[in-house]
Amino acid sequence: MSIVKNLLAGIVAASLSLSSIAALPESGMWAIGAEVNGKPGRGIQVDSQGGKTVILTYFGYRTDGTATFMQASGQLQGGKSFTGDLVEFKNGRALGGPVRDGETARVIGPVSVTFESATEGVVLLPGEEPQKLFRFGFENFHKRLDRSFSVVTIGSLATMTPGYMAMKPTADTLTIEHVLINQTNKVCTFSGDLVQVGKGFKSTGKRECSFDFSAPRYRIENLQVNEFGMLSGRIHYLDSEGLPFGPPDDLAGVCQGGGSVFMLPDRCSARQLGLE
Repeated sequence: MSIVKNLLAGIVAASLSLSSIAALPESGMWAIGAEVNGKPGRGIQVDSQGGKTVILTYFGYRTDGTATFMQASGQLQGGKSFTGDLVEFKNGRALGGPVRDGETARVIGPVSVTFESATEGVVLLPGEEPQKLFRFGFENFHKRLDRSFSVVTIGSLATMTPGYMAMKPTADTLTIEHVLINQTNKVCTFSGDLVQVGKGFKSTGKRECSFDFSAPRYRIENLQVNEFGMLSGRIHYLDSEGLPFGPPDDLAGVCQGGGSVFMLPDRCSARQLGLE
């Protein structure tokens, strides 16, 4: 029992900085979904600071075909909505040129984003219709996900349940076997799709448990493994109609590298995580 308690305490302590409990949105490169085709196009850089401040940088083209960038900044409202004036600049320092300050060229108009999750949203640019927006990922993170993890699920009342998860991803599907520690015959299997969004994934599908028949479907958001082998995500439990059944659980875990150290599996190496 002491081993389980130590494992639980370690994972929870490590999970305090994980993205599953971080404020929206995830900082980084975002793409306008309908325009992603592998060729040079438009994009938006989102920076989230302090849980409230959002700095949005738009890069795209003028009507004459020349490139431009614009910025907007402001406060996140209600934890998910941002609105600011999109400002274009001019006369800044050129590559290899002398130091000089840029200046405002013009205010283009208001831009707004409604973040549906940490990695997805809807953007309304000046003069355009609303469009899907998502966190863009350059790297393939499937290898990090294809591991076994020591985990805890953290409920709405801060209840923490230790266990193990074995994850088997393909290019577009995910299977998870979740075994609860010290609870005989308590096993859940998740099977569904797998969609990469930024450095994480989302998955929706069926949930089959040996002890719980009330929530036969699930939705997982922002499932990811960072460069230290720490797993995070949020699991929503759904009824047969796909409607929420109870509050979601936050997921925190650590990648198991195999072997054992003091009766516990050691952590994944950089090579096992695909970093070497």
